[in-house]
Amino acid sequence: RTGDWGWVLKENCLCGSTAPLFRIQGRVTPKIWEVKGKKINPFVFYKAFYEQSDYIRQYQVVKKSPDSIMIRIVPTPKFEISILPSLENKVREILGSDQIKFTFDIRDRIRSGPNGKKLDFVDESNP
Repeated sequence: RTGDWGWVLKENCLCGSTAPLFRIQGRVTPKIWEVKGKKINPFVFYKAFYEQSDYIRQYQVVKKSPDSIMIRIVPTPKFEISILPSLENKVREILGSDQIKFTFDIRDRIRSGPNGKKLDFVDESNP
């Protein structure tokens, strides 16, 4: 399993082939998170990490509980610990709350999901 959404189409190909046609939508990711009672789309985090791409090779935002987020980071050689407060402020701005507990986990790699794909957003709040 790849984790992509897709389905078989009923119509035939215009080229005359009788092989089944498929439509692939793409990677399945969480659509809405609720953090401190506020509904957010996890994709709003992309900009915050893009702005730090000189320092962060890979990241994963993990919702640990309704009021706790862990950010896993694989650093680039240019990484400096001094960027973390700025990154935390940017994420707090996105979430609209200073009541969120943050932890950062700096590591050598971030494991792929069960389908082998990188997961940018993981909800571990409901074990």
